[in-house]
Amino acid sequence: MGVQIQSLSEGGTCIEHCDNVTIKFSCSCTDGFTGKICAVEKAASSCAEYYAWDNSVQNGIYEINDTSNNQIFKVCCDFT
Repeated sequence: MGVQIQSLSEGGTCIEHCDNVTIKFSCSCTDGFTGKICAVEKAASSCAEYYAWDNSVQNGIYEINDTSNNQIFKVCCDFT
């Protein structure tokens, strides 16, 4: 049985582990996504980080993760 590689809609990839009975697969997520299958959108720690993940982002309201106290809050990001 070979290893299957699955592409995710958010650009991440998952690899099936055929030789491990406790870990069936593992995924490598693209910037901006997290979770077991990369389905959870991460909150950046700044507007600049959102821009670094995707330089085509639009001006608007974004969630920012304050890593000093692990709080999420909304800010207006202006990418012009």
